[in-house]
Amino acid sequence: QYFPLYQQYLNDKSDRVVNAAAVAIGKSKHPKAFATLSKLRSKPSWKNQSLISCLNGLFQLGDQAGIQIALEALKDDPPQPRWTLANTTWDYRFTAVSTLAKLGKVDQAHNIIVARLVKSLEENSILDIFNNVQLMSMLGDPRGQTQFDLLKKKYANNSEFLEVVTKFESD
Repeated sequence: QYFPLYQQYLNDKSDRVVNAAAVAIGKSKHPKAFATLSKLRSKPSWKNQSLISCLNGLFQLGDQAGIQIALEALKDDPPQPRWTLANTTWDYRFTAVSTLAKLGKVDQAHNIIVARLVKSLEENSILDIFNNVQLMSMLGDPRGQTQFDLLKKKYANNSEFLEVVTKFESD
């Protein structure tokens, strides 16, 4: 019954208000929820906050139709503007992983993350390596153990790196 009210707040100036409205729309399970949330992803916003709100709403909605949107966000190809703060509030890749895990699509997400991790290892980009390790940990797919083993072998002489990898591996 509150769907029209929530919909109205998708036009608010505050990203936090828009996010709260998107979450409420997802929780409402309204018949127009998916269409409304999918439109939100293309709304202009700073560092793709609208996409994050869309994904948060899709997480709550739990509709399999959201899988493609979440996969596209996780692929991030070509890379879109985002904060590189590794959490679901600021980086849409992390929100996408949470959404895909909730929708039961860890297999597709796993393949994307592995490809990203391989690329970051080839480029020796520590920030990207850690982001992908965190994404792998969030995903909770047992196949991720192969990548954790690879990282522990590659960085066997770096105790600080091993400590971080081991922490994410145990999460």
